[in-house]
Amino acid sequence: VVEYVLLGGVNDGLAEADELAAFLRPVETACFDPGRASRRTGVLVNLIPYNDGGGGAAARLAARYERPTWAAIDAFQARLRQRGVWVSVRAQRGADDSSACGQLWAQQPQARRHQPVAGMV
Repeated sequence: VVEYVLLGGVNDGLAEADELAAFLRPVETACFDPGRASRRTGVLVNLIPYNDGGGGAAARLAARYERPTWAAIDAFQARLRQRGVWVSVRAQRGADDSSACGQLWAQQPQARRHQPVAGMV
């Protein structure tokens, strides 16, 4: 699985989709199994649309980036499929209460973010 975070206006264009497909070609070739009934390579690209951060520290981080539009996400996915890439879009969960991927971390006070868990070093 290859995880790809889509940032609106940064890496969500068709040119970037073409670059990603080209980058993956050697990996897909190496993973290809002619005996696989689905004929898929075994390499799945999971597109992760960027989640805006919410408030506080998250708002400062979110000000740098924006979530891509659904039209851009759909076009990016379609271009990858046209290039033969097995691709999905991660389902969005928790954005309405700022608990989506990355949002809870961004809301933590800076002092608490990097403290190791006791016994885990």
